[in-house]
Amino acid sequence: MNSNDKFFSFVNAIELNNVPWERLICTNGRATDIPKLLTQLTSLDPNKAPSALRDLSLQIEHQETVWTAAPFALIFMGRSGDQIRASEPKLPKLQSDLSEYFQELLDICTQALSYYDSKEQAFSSWQEFFNEEHLLPPINYEELCADEDDDGEYEEELDWEEDLPDSPTLVLSCYEYSKRILEFYLNKWNEPLTPA
Repeated sequence: MNSNDKFFSFVNAIELNNVPWERLICTNGRATDIPKLLTQLTSLDPNKAPSALRDLSLQIEHQETVWTAAPFALIFMGRSGDQIRASEPKLPKLQSDLSEYFQELLDICTQALSYYDSKEQAFSSWQEFFNEEHLLPPINYEELCADEDDDGEYEEELDWEEDLPDSPTLVLSCYEYSKRILEFYLNKWNEPLTPA
């Protein structure tokens, strides 16, 4: 199996609950809200899906920074795009918004990658994203529960930025893997649907 086949074998096989979202980074810190937003997008509910798409776009990229949650979220957003294209009744506005967002993000990734030296290499496999040095530390729930407020609630640690992985290869890989996912789905969506 060549590297491209391995790449897309992972894309086709990964399930939402197999991604360590709480240890990946998004705009607001840990990517713990992303599964809920992806589920709302996948529901194709016209009252929830558009706002879920808006929220996801804010969470996976901010000021042209693509976070570690981005390539994984884009897989599931792409699958949602496939569902939207095949849905009855049709949801042209949602499909258009998703395609437009994917194109904008592709432009950001392409631009960011142009700054890298051609000798710099992205990860050779998706699994490298899950190496401990590329993840946020696990949440220590016992410690957080000890810091409960009077209402029985606790706030997640506020200093997640101190725990950011420091790896130029991780950053490069976020852009490269996101770009490949975006290109895959945009090319797929530009093809006419074949009747069932």
